[in-house]
Amino acid sequence: MLCGACDAKKQKEEVSSGTALEIPNAITGLEAELAEIDNKTAAIPVARKLEKELLLFATENKKDTSVAQLVYKAARLNETYFENYQEAFGHYNSIAEDYPETKYAPVSFFKRGLIMETYFKKSDKAIYYLDEYLRKYPGHKLNDMAKQIITTTGVDPRDLLERIKQKEADTTAIN
Repeated sequence: MLCGACDAKKQKEEVSSGTALEIPNAITGLEAELAEIDNKTAAIPVARKLEKELLLFATENKKDTSVAQLVYKAARLNETYFENYQEAFGHYNSIAEDYPETKYAPVSFFKRGLIMETYFKKSDKAIYYLDEYLRKYPGHKLNDMAKQIITTTGVDPRDLLERIKQKEADTTAIN
C-alpha cells in the first residue's frame, strides 16, 4: 500500500459551516484503487488521474475550506509518486495562503521550507518559510524539526558532522 495521500474510507469531509461536502465517487474510487497498488510504477497512472480529479473538484469548490485536504492530497501525490517538488510546493503554498485556518495549514507552511532546503537548495527561502511557520504555529509538533533545519540550513554535510561531534563532546564534558 503506497498511497500516503489517500483515505478511501472517508466519503465526506467536514466543512467549517458544519455541513458535509460530498466527495465524488471518482475520487474515492481512485483512492481505493491507488491504495491497493504496491508497485510505484504501476501506481503512477492512477495517481495522475486522482490528482486531476482532486484538483478539478477543489477548483470547483474553492470557497469551501474542506478542499484544503484535497489540495494537500494532490501535494502529497506530487511528492510521493511524481517527485515534482515544484508542483507540490505550489499546492502547499495554496493551502498556506488560501486556507491558513485549516488543520492542513501548519504542515503546509512547514513543507514549503522543507522543500526549499531539501530539493531546491535555497537556504535563504527555506529559513524565511520555516521562520514564518514557527511564528504562525508556536507549539506545533514540527517546531523542533523546523528549528533543526534552520540551524543546519545551507551547511556542508562535513561541517554538520563536525558540529554534531562538537556538541557531543561538549555534552560529555558537562556530564
